Amino acid sequence: MFKRLSTTAQDGFSRVLFGKEAATPIEDFYATEANLIDGTKTSMGEYKFSLVELWDKYHERGLEILAFPCNQFGAQEPKSHEEILQFASKYKGADGKGANEKFIFFEKSDVNGKKTNQVFSYLKKCLAWEDGTKDVRWNFGKFLVSGEGLPYKRFGSKDAPRIMEDDIVELLDRLRSGRGSSVEAPSSNATKLQQLAEEQPTGDDNCVTLDCPSKKSVEEGKEEKEEKEEEQTETKEDEEGKE
Repeated sequence: MFKRLSTTAQDGFSRVLFGKEAATPIEDFYATEANLIDGTKTSMGEYKFSLVELWDKYHERGLEILAFPCNQFGAQEPKSHEEILQFASKYKGADGKGANEKFIFFEKSDVNGKKTNQVFSYLKKCLAWEDGTKDVRWNFGKFLVSGEGLPYKRFGSKDAPRIMEDDIVELLDRLRSGRGSSVEAPSSNATKLQQLAEEQPTGDDNCVTLDCPSKKSVEEGKEEKEEKEEEQTETKEDEEGKE
């Protein structure tokens, strides 16, 4: 029977097979580089993108990030509210301020089951998964809501913040241009969600009592924008032709 090699022996065996590894002066993962499968050299820094960076980049245009701590997933959030904020302070933006100062944090609550808070009952009802299920599957699930209060898109815990950027830009552009039926400031929308969070939880079974606006109006607004731009281009071309 073979015995498991010690860590030291394994390292020595590796050196015999592959040669001695050169020491690296690099102390930061994001400073390292590697080639993609097509041979393109890529810095790991390209993948350093967090919710804090999204906030830094788009907050002045209206982006707000609402954080809802939850201890339903492997008991990963047993800390007190004070400890949660202290932990969040470690994730700093370009200005040196932590997520605890940038995001809007709510009290710890359930997002699945009979004690689900109203915010998540509402969001899950409006944005079910493709297979029809609604439950939040793990920590760091994300819901993108427009400035009009329309639940727009849902992202899983493994979805990196970077992939939300295009959708965020689209919704912020709509907010700035005033397209839509009842555009509200993001702060008003955040207040609306906060009021829901502070009310008595309804539970998943009662979420049908909440009004759920369709994201169809958002999509229609996008189409209207494209049609309007086409009309303006055609008008401009007609006027130039007459001249």
